[in-house]
Amino acid sequence: MQRGSVRELREAVAVDPKLNVLIVHGWSDLSCPFMASVLIADQMPVMGNQNRVRVRSTPAATCSIAAAPANSRCVRTP
Repeated sequence: MQRGSVRELREAVAVDPKLNVLIVHGWSDLSCPFMASVLIADQMPVMGNQNRVRVRSTPAATCSIAAAPANSRCVRTP
């Protein structure tokens, strides 16, 4: 069976109930389509809190994905 990032994301969220995922897209990022990530996140089955996988946009020009346990604190850097 072929592996892929969407399948692996679903498995990771299913295995770790404390895992939170934030997918961030830049407004001018052409290599990572924002709406594709929104569609993928919306189609993921709800496992506990429906906000565990979130998609946001930013004025920056890059796409990034961050994953952290629910009890961790994220620090914003300049």
